[in-house]
Amino acid sequence: MYRDPQPPRRPRLWEAWTGGQLLSFALLLLGAHLFWQVLFFELTGNAFGPVLGAALLAVVLPCAAAAWWHGETVWDAFEMRGGAAPLLIGAAAGLLAWAPAGLLAELSSRLHPPTPEYLEFLEQHLPTGAGAVVLAFLAVSVGAPLAEELLFRGLLFRLARRRWGVLGGVVITALFFGVAHWEPWSLFGLVGLGALLALLYHWTGSLLAPMAAHGVHNAISLGLLLRWRDQLVTETPAARGGEQVILVVVSAALLAGLLAWLHRRQRR
Repeated sequence: MYRDPQPPRRPRLWEAWTGGQLLSFALLLLGAHLFWQVLFFELTGNAFGPVLGAALLAVVLPCAAAAWWHGETVWDAFEMRGGAAPLLIGAAAGLLAWAPAGLLAELSSRLHPPTPEYLEFLEQHLPTGAGAVVLAFLAVSVGAPLAEELLFRGLLFRLARRRWGVLGGVVITALFFGVAHWEPWSLFGLVGLGALLALLYHWTGSLLAPMAAHGVHNAISLGLLLRWRDQLVTETPAARGGEQVILVVVSAALLAGLLAWLHRRQRR
């Protein structure tokens, strides 16, 4: 009995596109993300809504469309897999990383303190009502991690790892992640966080882990900003020494243990 031959399988995104094309795609998304954030802010005057809107419009939708064009879902093309396990691992890592990253950010702020203009802007645009607070938390704990992890780990780290290996990929993308935020007073903390997120992705094999870690870290940071909003202009959270030495040491030790366990688990 004659059967029609199966149609040839469409090449997947990472099979069909060259490294140069993927890099161009990532840089284009990065530029579009910044453009839409600025445009939405100019139109609305809100600092957090544009983060969520630009993440969905400029990064998530194009990545989903590129995956769909090659017969994949965005979950498959960008390795957003594993269910609850990578989410829980990432959330634990994000919680444990906050104090050590805060200490690194404090070192940066001592070398390059935040400008008064930046602190005034931050104080003026922190949310006040319940709806605005919910929107802000959605933006920083969902929107920003989705967009930035798709860009920095889902695209750039995978490309850098392919060319320079795991260590080279971690270092290069962590530095780029820190510089791209344009916050020199938090640079060391951002670079350290970027390295952690890359390792989480590599050792779990799932982009959900760094997304969860990123979201938890951002949520804690926003919560503390809201807690200290009245002291932002006169005294920054970093300068207040909010992280006690014991918290940093214990958090760093537990985080190191978690990473060591992930490393052993990945090598099996």
